Amino acid sequence: YLDVNSISPATTEKIAALIVPTGADFVKFSIMYAVPLHGVKVPILAGGAKAAAIAPRLNDYGMNIRVIGTDPKATAAIKILRAACLKGIVALLFETLLAAQKYGLRDQTLEYIAETFTDPFAQTADAWISSTAIHAKRRAGEMDEAIEALTDVGITPEMAQATKRIHERIAAKNLAQKFGGEWAPSYREVLDAMLQPK
Repeated sequence: YLDVNSISPATTEKIAALIVPTGADFVKFSIMYAVPLHGVKVPILAGGAKAAAIAPRLNDYGMNIRVIGTDPKATAAIKILRAACLKGIVALLFETLLAAQKYGLRDQTLEYIAETFTDPFAQTADAWISSTAIHAKRRAGEMDEAIEALTDVGITPEMAQATKRIHERIAAKNLAQKFGGEWAPSYREVLDAMLQPK
């Protein structure tokens, strides 16, 4: 049984507790990048007692699976903690650019933010905002798992909670319907839609 959901270590453990007693093997796969960009070669982390046995067999078909170890919770932790970071960055960027748009400085602000990072960052930011328009509801749900993962180790999940609230706010705009379930043409259209009254 291969689980590919973005879930916390605790949720992974609960699922494994249901699967293993049936006699089936449980392996946790964590898809680490966008499948549309990488296809079958998308990097995947694997964890579980049989991860080392199944990964080479699937890699023979062109997949890109790296075994983390025998504990499926470790794979889940890497994925969901990375999610906590990256979705937090998206939320912060979203908030910043919405404010910049109100000042009439949307494009200029992104330009100067991008200079802080590598040159392709503007394209990355565009993709983040454009994809969030249709994936905000799912990403808000993913933050529930991130909040649990952080809380489980005694970290107060302030950014994860804020990230969830912002993604819920984006989802409430029903942008997935507006853009026909496809990525928005660019972040500009998403910001325009967010600032329009319902």
